[in-house]
Amino acid sequence: MPTDNSEHPLLSAFKRMHKQLMATAQKILTSSDDAEDALQDAFVKLWSSTSIFKSEQDASAMLHVATKRISLNAVRNRKSNVDIDSHPSSKELSTFSSEEIYTKQETFSIVERIINRELTPLQQKIIQLREYEGKSFEEIACDLGMQPAAVRMQLSRARKTIRECYRKYSYE
Repeated sequence: MPTDNSEHPLLSAFKRMHKQLMATAQKILTSSDDAEDALQDAFVKLWSSTSIFKSEQDASAMLHVATKRISLNAVRNRKSNVDIDSHPSSKELSTFSSEEIYTKQETFSIVERIINRELTPLQQKIIQLREYEGKSFEEIACDLGMQPAAVRMQLSRARKTIRECYRKYSYE
């Protein structure tokens, strides 16, 4: 049952379980920012079906499942993405052989060229803000006057374009 009669079961469960859900997402994603994004995504997805929750217990179970699934999907998507933020720092370079350094720098160069040549200006800006400046989807949406869902969609399309172009380049 909700802790406050006027509060929706999903909102009540989310507030009560926030730390536990964050811990679950963070174990899977390792980054607290990514974990927070996963938590928010889970809440938003479930909020659109609020009529199905009869009790806080129902909402708690669904929040746990949704958070775990969204986190796991994010890890799967990350594995299939080319790491566009992998430009090695000089400290990191000292631990690599000269061949590894060349390979990392070449990969980063290829990805940068793909970004500059194949992505729309909007996608380039979103990549810049998300991957290089580390801004959240909400911050980017605010900066660009967009909805967070639209930012996610553009970022997803941009990453897909980068992956596809990188694969083509790798097979040439």
